[in-house]
Amino acid sequence: MTGQVLAIGIIILALGLLTSKRKPAPQRINRRR
Repeated sequence: MTGQVLAIGIIILALGLLTSKRKPAPQRINRRR
């Protein structure tokens, strides 16, 4: 089970890095909806 937890943590970190690098103004996306 520890392996799954580590994998999830790595995925979360990767997603955080991707989101921090992108940041295409989420306000615009909200306005579109």
